Formats: sequence, C-alpha cells, structure tokens
Amino acid sequence: MTVTHTPINNRHFILRTTAQVNSSHPLPLATYQPPPNLLANKVVLITGAGGGIGKSAATACAAHGANVILHGPSLKPLEQVYDSIEESGYPTPAIYVLNLERATPEDYLGLANRLGDYAWYYDNSNSKTHPVGEKLPNAWGLYDVHGNVREWCQDRWHAAD
Repeated sequence: MTVTHTPINNRHFILRTTAQVNSSHPLPLATYQPPPNLLANKVVLITGAGGGIGKSAATACAAHGANVILHGPSLKPLEQVYDSIEESGYPTPAIYVLNLERATPEDYLGLANRLGDYAWYYDNSNSKTHPVGEKLPNAWGLYDVHGNVREWCQDRWHAAD
C-alpha cells in the first residue's frame, strides 16, 4: 500500500492511498454484511458523487444511515444523486459543488469552515464543550449530533490520549 498526502496548511491535508490486491486469494471481507445503521449519525463527504463509484458510495453510505455530503465539480449530476437518495427514504444529503482540479487551498478551507457551521470538533472547539444550539441544526432540526460532547467520548476503536 502506498500513502501520499498533500498539505493544505499545517492542520489539513489531502490523503490518497493506493493498494494492490492479490486476486488469487479471495478477500474474507467479500462475505461481510454491514448492519443497516452502521453509519447512523455520521457525516460522510463523497467526492465525485455525481456518477460512477462516487454515486454508488454515496448511495451505500446513505443506505447505512450516513448524512452524506455530495461533492463534485457540477451541480446537475449531484442533484440527480440527491433526488435518488431522497426518493429511497435515506437521510437527506447535502450538496457541495467544487472542482478539485482547479481548487485552491482557500477553497478547501472554505469547505472545512462550512462543515464547522454544523458541528463542534477538535479544530474549532478550543478543547471544551459548548452549549447545545450554537451551531446550525441538521435536516431533522437536531443540534450537535455530529460533534461537541460526542467528540470527547471514547469507544473501543479510539485510544485515550
């Protein structure tokens, strides 16, 4: 596996991974069936969501309960995926149009800042909790579903600092 990253600033970067799979040995994950609510209360940003693998990934994440942010270079294909996700009864997605080939570091920071309109997280919380309702509500009118105190909770996947 090869991992590369492109710095945007001292706290944000773009991470790309590539891997080769030996096709002579079937992967044990081929039989894995994720639970329907696996991504409930998670926000997932899908780049290239207007078609192909991105569209499939967006639909699959929404089907498993994620609040999906559909990202791509043009609005019309994203709107079609948005309509398909809504018609399926999955959580209402958001759309963020940005052409990554022409994007500047400021464009990426703008995306990060927009996400910060809805949630408290490590970079914007000053390492403290905040009263409920200081950020925008999600599509169901609920506040602080994706961050704030939840960011301070541990589970079996995250080690204590």
